[in-house]
Amino acid sequence: MKSTKVCLILGILSAGHAYADEARLTRVLLSQGGVAYYEFAAAADAKGKLYLDAPRAQLDDILKSLVVLGSKAQVASVRLPGDAPLSVAFGSLPLSEAAFQSLPDLLRALKGEMVTVSGERQATGRIVAVDPIVGGDASAALTLQNETGLIRLPLTEVQGMQLADAALNAAVAKALDAFQEARGEGMRRLDITLDGARGQTALAYVAAAPLWKSTYRLTLEGGSGALQGWAVLENYSGHDWKGVEVTLSSGNPAAFHQALYQAYFVDRPEVLVEMFERILPPQDEGAMKIARAAPPLYVPPMDTPTADLVPAPSLAQIRPSIQEEPTQILFKLGSNISLANGQTLTLPIVAGNVPAKLVTYLAMFDDRPLAAVQVENRGQTALPPGVATIYDASKGAVGYLGDARLGMVPAGEDRLLAFAGDAKVKVDRREDASRSVTSAKIADGVLTIIETQYYTKAVDVALPKGEARTFVVDLPASDNWKLVAPEKGARKIKDGYRITKSFSAGAKGVVEARFAQDMSRRFALLETDASQLAVYVQGGDLLPAMQAALAEVVKRKEATVAAKRRVAEVTEQLQAAEQDEDRARQNLTAVGADALRQRYLDKLVEAEAAVDKLKLEQQSANDALRAAEANLRDYIKNLRVEG
Repeated sequence: MKSTKVCLILGILSAGHAYADEARLTRVLLSQGGVAYYEFAAAADAKGKLYLDAPRAQLDDILKSLVVLGSKAQVASVRLPGDAPLSVAFGSLPLSEAAFQSLPDLLRALKGEMVTVSGERQATGRIVAVDPIVGGDASAALTLQNETGLIRLPLTEVQGMQLADAALNAAVAKALDAFQEARGEGMRRLDITLDGARGQTALAYVAAAPLWKSTYRLTLEGGSGALQGWAVLENYSGHDWKGVEVTLSSGNPAAFHQALYQAYFVDRPEVLVEMFERILPPQDEGAMKIARAAPPLYVPPMDTPTADLVPAPSLAQIRPSIQEEPTQILFKLGSNISLANGQTLTLPIVAGNVPAKLVTYLAMFDDRPLAAVQVENRGQTALPPGVATIYDASKGAVGYLGDARLGMVPAGEDRLLAFAGDAKVKVDRREDASRSVTSAKIADGVLTIIETQYYTKAVDVALPKGEARTFVVDLPASDNWKLVAPEKGARKIKDGYRITKSFSAGAKGVVEARFAQDMSRRFALLETDASQLAVYVQGGDLLPAMQAALAEVVKRKEATVAAKRRVAEVTEQLQAAEQDEDRARQNLTAVGADALRQRYLDKLVEAEAAVDKLKLEQQSANDALRAAEANLRDYIKNLRVEG
């Protein structure tokens, strides 16, 4: 019966393959964004059915991005084995997941079942118990019951066991399959049904993949260098590449992962089952109580451009072509690439001579001079980033100089490849700042000052005897600064400027840049403190007319300040005199008709006279203040000066 069932299953599978073939990998695009585009050729049967085998790790991405290409057909459905948690798989089995932790646990879970054990002793019976052997032995013992009674067997003697219940035996096998499915990272078969497709078609999806790497070899000789770029890539697609078209992309597309293949269960609040309270009837004591209780990657067509840096031939007769798109550079390696799954391939992708010049480079905010080579990309497409190994062949024998990091180099641009320290060169950074008035204007009571702030960034350089250098220095500068000097040999870079200057052998000198920033400042003359205006009067940057006008404003503001100070002084004296007058009047009221009364009366008369005098002085001081303020206000109102 068992053999018949297996044959029947095999027959069903064979019949399925008779109608549809597995999809075949034909095209791969590897991106440096950590994903790959896979394209398959497949033949759908009369019912629109075809099969695709894919690694378990790719199923999330396949469910997210699977498409049909080159026809009006659409994916109608995709069926594949589920990926529910073990708890779901065991939900329909008579055994729990915990039963498979050890043999004693499994035997305890099978308590009461009829088994036949073999080994040093063979016995048949129902499992009664599994417990430790008496006597301190750490192993367990199995107790069976048969028609003769109980049989006790050490588990160390049990070498085999058969279950009498065929259904239970199948349940154990199903549980083991669930463990295998949960642990396995192997291939999964997707049963795909297409709507409207018959015969040959194409499928594609985007999945996670190792990013391909680019590396360079630069051999210097004279003022140029032989540059060769290589690609290092891996086949982790789960399929052997056999005559596959492979394209490399240096783009960085936005790529997401979502666990679509994983089964999610929503947590729900636990609600107790309502039931009656257990009843224990009392004797004649009344009634009972009741208690209720979660786009495929666009692959443009490939063309072959011409460039000074040309695609490199390889020993495998691969002729890569290069095409630059707005967001990526494409290297088409050809349509006959073969690489087994899990293997690595490296091959040249570009080669050619480039201008190359040895320089000493001082990076921004760094005090360590570096030996570097300045290279220019004169090709028609950008170069992808990678590590460059630098060699020197200028003296005949090839020598290793060091390694450098090469970033993305667009066509027509150059880069510095720093490969070693240049300890023979001594450097010292310094900086300075100054300020001067460019222009000034007074109108409508407002002084407008245009100032220029100057910043100097410099590096003092001392070269070794007998050795000349071309020095390249990156100097920090704000985006609001304007470069004043030098007029030549300076280039704008991110967060600053790059200055290039050549020095003769053993020379000492300076690499310097001077920047300027214009700033406008406005002062309301009536409200501005005289000391702020005096700074510009004394600075010597203003024209005589402007300097004289501001000096007069300062003079009149100082007169106003002095008048305010006099008003404050007199007011303070008047308040003190009025307090003396109040005390004298209070003392006079408190004494009788004697000599002391006359004395207080004299003090009161004296205090009243002082108060009257100070009131007159206060009035005079206030008049003087009003006059000074009017004098200042009228002067500023009519003031019109430029210079």
